[in-house]
Amino acid sequence: MSETSSPGRGFLWSTALVTLAAVLTKLVGFFRETAMAAAYGAGAVSDAFTTAFTVPGIVVSMVGASAAAAYIPVYYKVQGSEADKQRFASNVINCAVTLGLVFTVVFTVFPQLLVC
Repeated sequence: MSETSSPGRGFLWSTALVTLAAVLTKLVGFFRETAMAAAYGAGAVSDAFTTAFTVPGIVVSMVGASAAAAYIPVYYKVQGSEADKQRFASNVINCAVTLGLVFTVVFTVFPQLLVC
């Protein structure tokens, strides 16, 4: 087995790539925060901006984790061929996308429903 095709080398490359992506994400976030501070300073407007980006991220993380925890066991319990499992996965994805589109349209047309 040659050194370039060893499993350890692929793992190290993958680890380095993920680490680089994480560092780049942090740098972009730093520049975003710097631009926000320069544009709005500290106060209610910047707090509203931060909240507007933080809350949806938390909700997406919670819903995503819950959906994954519920979906994976059900997927493995699907009886039948591989085509049946793919059909089940396709149905779940279609329902999630449709629901997301409905929420997007409703809250885009009626944003006052979000704000008390």
